[in-house]
Amino acid sequence: MTQSPHHERTTIRRALAALAGAVMLLLAFGAPQVSAAPQGFTAQAVAAGLTTSEATALQAEVDRYLAKTGGTQIAPNVIDLGRGNGVQVAVPGERQPRDLTHGRGAFIPGCVGGADPDYFCAYENSSYTGSHVYLHGCPGGVAIPFGSGGSWDNYLNNSVKVRMYDNFSTLIYTTPNSHSRDATADWTPIYRVQGCF
Repeated sequence: MTQSPHHERTTIRRALAALAGAVMLLLAFGAPQVSAAPQGFTAQAVAAGLTTSEATALQAEVDRYLAKTGGTQIAPNVIDLGRGNGVQVAVPGERQPRDLTHGRGAFIPGCVGGADPDYFCAYENSSYTGSHVYLHGCPGGVAIPFGSGGSWDNYLNNSVKVRMYDNFSTLIYTTPNSHSRDATADWTPIYRVQGCF
């Protein structure tokens, strides 16, 4: 038995109404969440070889440092603080920051494992390891986002010193002339470093 054109249109309308109702229910109660592809710097970190969970953990760490230091994230694990200063963030659980930029220039090798000439490097962990803040040359000061422990390496040129201040801008410590270093420093009272003196 064949259906009339009117009956076929009615059947199509009912099917469309049922589909529209299902869509409305999904919108009202929430559709199942489909994980989106990583975005921005997280996607770059995944492209550089990190797992999605490592890249997500790294971004959370970068966000934590951004909140403490300010600046602008310019790579998956690099924060530009301006005037030649910055922060390089280690993937959580790793000893040193790594180049996640495929050599495109955002990663600064000046502090990996110790300071290169014309750098002051403040490390999160002892023995010049972990995430680090760097001064390059003598362009002003930067916030120190670490809570305790740590180390520093002053290899700024011209035998200069670096001053370390608390959160009230009270001088706490002045490094010896460069090249000087401390493999077991304590960042607890330090909120900011300033070179060059």
